[in-house]
Amino acid sequence: MEETRPPASCLAHVSRQYSSPVEDGTQRPLNIDDFFSLQEIGGPEISPTSRFDMAAFSVSPDGQSIAFQMRCQDVEQNAYSVGWYTLDLQVSDAEPVFIGDGGDPSLFWGRQGHRISGYWNGVEPHWSPTGDWVAYLRSDGVTTQVWRSRADGTRSEQVTRSEADVEAFYWSDEGDEIWYETDAPRAEREAFIDAQWRGGVWTDNAEMFPVSGTLREQPYQANGGRPSLWVKDLASGAERSANEGEIETHFSSRQVVVRELFAATYRDRINPDRPGSRAYTLSTDGNHAAWIESVDVSVGENLMRTESEIFVQDVTGDTSPISCTHEVCDTFISAGLIWNRGVDELIFARFESADVPRIAFYAWNFAQDSIRKIYEEGSVNVIGCDAARDSLICIANRVNRPRAFVEINLQSGVVSDVYDPNPWVEGLALGDVERMHWQNEYGIVARGWLVKPVGFQLGQRYPLVIVQYNAALCFSGGTGADHPAQLYAAHGIMVLCMSQPSPRPPNEMGEGGDTYERRDSVLNSWESAIEVLDERGMIDPDRVGITGFSMGADNLHYGLHRTNAFNAATSAYLTWSPVGYYLVARGSKGREAFRQRGMQGLEGSTYQNMSLGLNAERVNAPILVQVSDAERLNTTVEYVMLQDGGVPIDMYVFRNEYHTKWWPQNRYGAIQRSLAWMRFWLQGEVDPSTMSEEQFERWQGLCEQHIARLAASDDPVLQARAENQPCASVSAEVH
Repeated sequence: MEETRPPASCLAHVSRQYSSPVEDGTQRPLNIDDFFSLQEIGGPEISPTSRFDMAAFSVSPDGQSIAFQMRCQDVEQNAYSVGWYTLDLQVSDAEPVFIGDGGDPSLFWGRQGHRISGYWNGVEPHWSPTGDWVAYLRSDGVTTQVWRSRADGTRSEQVTRSEADVEAFYWSDEGDEIWYETDAPRAEREAFIDAQWRGGVWTDNAEMFPVSGTLREQPYQANGGRPSLWVKDLASGAERSANEGEIETHFSSRQVVVRELFAATYRDRINPDRPGSRAYTLSTDGNHAAWIESVDVSVGENLMRTESEIFVQDVTGDTSPISCTHEVCDTFISAGLIWNRGVDELIFARFESADVPRIAFYAWNFAQDSIRKIYEEGSVNVIGCDAARDSLICIANRVNRPRAFVEINLQSGVVSDVYDPNPWVEGLALGDVERMHWQNEYGIVARGWLVKPVGFQLGQRYPLVIVQYNAALCFSGGTGADHPAQLYAAHGIMVLCMSQPSPRPPNEMGEGGDTYERRDSVLNSWESAIEVLDERGMIDPDRVGITGFSMGADNLHYGLHRTNAFNAATSAYLTWSPVGYYLVARGSKGREAFRQRGMQGLEGSTYQNMSLGLNAERVNAPILVQVSDAERLNTTVEYVMLQDGGVPIDMYVFRNEYHTKWWPQNRYGAIQRSLAWMRFWLQGEVDPSTMSEEQFERWQGLCEQHIARLAASDDPVLQARAENQPCASVSAEVH
């Protein structure tokens, strides 16, 4: 028998062919090692805007090829492999051509506190005007520089050699120069920060973050508040700083500020007569510009506003901008402006349905002022689209498979495959998926994807785990990528990947309604989903788990002491500790802002509303916490409060992480432990190979503690649960 296996090397630069298992006609389920062997494309989809900003690919000038970044994780080495590739769109079933090493992991990092967020940064490559070179940013541990590779993979070379990080760049029109922007050199930035620390820095003015012990850094602060612009001559290798005239020419007159890469100092000058303009982009032939303009400039970068309009202007002559006045132009996604090549059409994305939102693409022919609908999402969620010759090239973010490249025909709207980096997954047994939408008691429609266990049988009731809060990220593990649904499905657990529902509006008197500190809509959506699946006979309502990351963890904080619907919970942090008030400065975004939101320490109404620790007596689900070291302080306070309050809780801290875990070994351990936690509490099963004897004994002690706590409750429902806890069936002999 030949078994379906992932590539031996996580970035194999050769054609990959895999066989499906045939013994007994049975396919094996996906396991955690498979999951960590995936070759991945694109950046994070954490919001509708990021669906179009983080693609990490681009189409060649002739529309016939794409260049893209692909990566994979090596758990044993605790490292990533990153590569750059080109793919011929004109050849059916073409294999990508490896053109260059991608260097170190490309991750978001915040100037405020100098910590990476953990999200993968989808670096966009830039084709030369002639299409024979692809340029991209690459970091090699010291600085981030511009590299370029031949599109056919025959040559790769470093272009810039700055002592500072290159933050943005573009080709000159002739392709003979690279223009790039930097902050101050790293040594100067570090010296600048050291000087701020000299003599002490705590002035209670919000310049220091007490939790992380780092300083707030404004953009280009060490560089006098403005970026440095440089010019690299590719033929001679000469490198020089741009003069003021060149800066004016390249940033203002030519309006070369595509995708808002460059500093706000110059962004404000690209359209000085229209200060509300943003998301400025040039057509592929350079003849037209498009942008979004807010009627009320103060709305800034809000995602969707009916007060905003789409504008197009012919930049070759003295013409006035024109706006799209069609009804479908009222509500759009600001990052989804795409030019149709060779046609006077601007393609934009919008949410098509208020009840069950789906992205739809429309083409606005601004010359004829006509609108046509191109495509509306079904089972395929697309991100990062760009126009080729007669189609949109997108990354398909699929619920039941890893990401792949697809194309959408601009005339028919038909979706077809372009390139799948992981064809071997097709040979695995995966759980079936079903789109779900339901109403909560407030009449708000909630939505998600239901992933059924492998081998699902009608009439059998399964344990359920709810994963938050972007259903489209179901395969990768929800927002934060901590809970891959198919891993749970492989172990007989049903998963509901649920998107964040709309908040509950206030009544006619302006009373009630959801706020950041009040989340009745999401809480009731959980409960109503459990009720729906219970009525369908698909789940055991006494074996339901909930997960939380970021906003999903905030949801968990609000709901877990208000409902007894859950039998187990996992969270990436516990941050709603009242100690948070005492760890902020006094500045405009500090303690006064906290007080205005009811967060004035132990007496704060918001903390009383959100803190699990302050409501420990009402928390009736065991909690696993797997927190990054940067978020451990508040979490530890809540952990101790819950532990002292008798809640069964276990906590693990991951070193050198911030918000999203990104080190492969940390991710592997967190995902494996979350799965083990749910199996222990919802199924009464353990895999001895995944936990130490000490951990197993601790969890058994938590089980005994939980049963005793439920039995002592005044609630007959909880008392009944005490007599039927799955964890009680786990024998010490299995370890």
